Amino acid sequence: MRRVIFLLFLFSFVNCIAQKNDLAQISSFKEFVLQSKKGKWEQVKEKNNVTISYRSLVLFDSIDTREMSIQFEIPTTTIDSIIQHIKKPIKVLHWNKSLRKNSLLKDSQNEWISYSLYKIPFPFTQQDLVAISKIEKEQDTVIISSKALPNYINTKKGISRVASNFSQWQLVADKGKIKISYSAISVANSNIPRFIKDPIIQRKLLRSFTKFKALF
Repeated sequence: MRRVIFLLFLFSFVNCIAQKNDLAQISSFKEFVLQSKKGKWEQVKEKNNVTISYRSLVLFDSIDTREMSIQFEIPTTTIDSIIQHIKKPIKVLHWNKSLRKNSLLKDSQNEWISYSLYKIPFPFTQQDLVAISKIEKEQDTVIISSKALPNYINTKKGISRVASNFSQWQLVADKGKIKISYSAISVANSNIPRFIKDPIIQRKLLRSFTKFKALF
C-alpha cells in the first residue's frame, strides 16, 4: 500500500514538473490559445448584455484547462479612459468585486506590474496574483495581455500565490461603439470544486463587468 501511495505521489510530482516546463515555453495569452487544441464555446451566463462563455483548451496534450470569455459593448469613448479603469488601482477596485486589494508594483505607459488580492470566501485559502500587463495596438484594436509573475515578490503567510495565469482585454472600435472582450486562462489545482466555485465566480464577474459597463 505504501508503495502504491509513493508511486502515485511520484507520478503527481513528475507531472507537476512537466506542466511547469511546458508553461515556461508560453509567453502570452495569445500563444497559449494558438498552441492549444480548442473546444467549442458554450455561453453559461448573461445579464445586462454581459455574457460569460467557456471553451476547453488542451496545451501540449498535457495541460487540460478552460478559457473564459466575457463580452459586452459600451458607447464610444477614448481608449485611454478604458485603460485607466483597467490599470489604475483606485478605479479597478471601484468596479472589480472579485478583489480585496489592488496596487501597482511597477508602472510605465504601455507596461505595468500589478498586485491583486482576491476575495475568497471562508474557509477556503486566500489567493493573490502578481501579473505583468502589456498594451499592443493592431489597427482599430487595442489588446492588453497579462501573464502571472509568481516570483516577482515574496509570498505572504496564509495566502496562496497564483502560479500560472494568462489574460487578455480586447478593445475594438466598431460603428460608434467599442466591443470589449475579457478572456482568462488559469492553470491551477484548486481545492475548491468547480460546481461550488463557478457560480460564485460567475456571480461576481457579472456584477463587476456590469458596473464596468455602466462607467461609460
